[in-house]
Amino acid sequence: MKRVYLDTSLILSPFRIQDPNYSLMKIIKKQNHLQFVTSTLSIIEIFNILLREKETFKLALNKLLTNNDLIELSFLSKNLQIRLAIEFLLDYYNIHILSDDKPEFEKFRSIQIKIHPIFKLLISFTISSRLRTLDLLHYCHAKYFTEYKDFSINYVVTADHLFQSGREVLKSDSITLLLSPETFIDLECQKNQ
Repeated sequence: MKRVYLDTSLILSPFRIQDPNYSLMKIIKKQNHLQFVTSTLSIIEIFNILLREKETFKLALNKLLTNNDLIELSFLSKNLQIRLAIEFLLDYYNIHILSDDKPEFEKFRSIQIKIHPIFKLLISFTISSRLRTLDLLHYCHAKYFTEYKDFSINYVVTADHLFQSGREVLKSDSITLLLSPETFIDLECQKNQ
């Protein structure tokens, strides 16, 4: 049996309005000789996207209600609703999550896999910041070395305006500051001239 790693955009296609990947995924899903896998990074990215994209989240809830004979989800927390939506997607496509600590696969509902500390940080910031996954991954790498490797990183400097928009949420994390290049120059470069 061949294994196929599916990326986030393909997995999320049923939850996006008129996504051309959805018709392709319908064909791919029918291939019984394939085993589909993804990683914890994809799960985190899907979680992040469903938090940020209101239309995608709304369509996810509608599909979840329609395909599972559920009557109501509004009494559940948004995090739990998203978790159910992800579980639905993984079950629908029979996608297994690759585990770092085992060669076999895990199902999402029994996700007791070992998660690297960077991903744990990523999960904690995903819920509050609503930043893109890649931006958070950069920030969490810097934070990881500060918290787990005793290698203090004082600043993350970025010109990405969307990334900088998360500054207020990340400000509570006093270990590493997220700065624009201009602010960094004002703060550190001016005094060393």
